[in-house]
Amino acid sequence: MTESGSRITGRVIFGIVVIALGIVFLLDELDFVDAEDVLGYWPALTFGWGAMLMTGLCCRRNLPAGLLVSFFSGWLLLLRLDVVRRDPWDLWPLVLIVLGATMVFTALRRPPTVAALEGGAATLRAFALWSGSERKIVTEDFRGGEVTAIMGGHEIDLRPAKMPGGTAVIDLFVWWGGVELQVPTDWKVTNEALALLGGVTDTTRAPEGEIKGHLVVRGLVVMGGVEMRN
Repeated sequence: MTESGSRITGRVIFGIVVIALGIVFLLDELDFVDAEDVLGYWPALTFGWGAMLMTGLCCRRNLPAGLLVSFFSGWLLLLRLDVVRRDPWDLWPLVLIVLGATMVFTALRRPPTVAALEGGAATLRAFALWSGSERKIVTEDFRGGEVTAIMGGHEIDLRPAKMPGGTAVIDLFVWWGGVELQVPTDWKVTNEALALLGGVTDTTRAPEGEIKGHLVVRGLVVMGGVEMRN
């Protein structure tokens, strides 16, 4: 962090929240306010977090996550204010609709590519449903691809691959599954995947010499796990 850069980090924001909670409980002990009543407006905090995700203020911009957090937080806040009567959790099927629409949109927006990567093609396609796969990518012109794991898993070895184009994107969709990506030591890895009740772990080391590829990992991980290592 440079001196001219923003010093507002997640730790600072969390510290401010802890201070605010301390003030509320102190005022409650002094009989100035009712802490239970004040804390009932907690969705205002998560609504603010969603707004930060949408705008990129003090954090990495993530529009889908920001919209989702802001929508449910705003609804819970309106419910607390008696503006609406129906609980937002009654709309849980919308989650399935959004997930399905995301899969369809991601599949349709990509142009058709050659089929088999083992034959020298540039684009990876991996799908697992209630199953697992192990793949070693040996192409000389890797350009990214799509990896889907639904109650299944993939072990994908990218170490033999080359990336003359400079940057490649892998779109993930993981539902109750797992994906392991092994990347070359001279590739830079950027994690932009969204995890909901899951996790994305990046244990790769930064390249010590010339960077010969930039792998960007995007997508959605729901109740699953993704690990990237070199």
